[in-house]
Amino acid sequence: GTLAAVGGGKGNIHFFDLRTTSGHLGSYVDAHTDEVTRVRFQSTSGLLASASEDGLMCVHDTCQSTEEKALKSVMNTQTAIRDIGFFGPSG
Repeated sequence: GTLAAVGGGKGNIHFFDLRTTSGHLGSYVDAHTDEVTRVRFQSTSGLLASASEDGLMCVHDTCQSTEEKALKSVMNTQTAIRDIGFFGPSG
């Protein structure tokens, strides 16, 4: 696709349009409080999973217009998460 998501050291997730050189589209700044260690898109939808040193695993619907609407699910593992992904044929 043309959308890239990058995890940041301050708990932020930044979005970029790969078709342009100044393609910063925006950021999610409220879901995590510590370094975002992994972000993964689900291949057939606008879902994005994020993992963080804060122990939170979040699922975002990037088709939504605001970060608040996009946050669909949060799970607290109470330990740092370094990898995340989707399971199944369209994972």
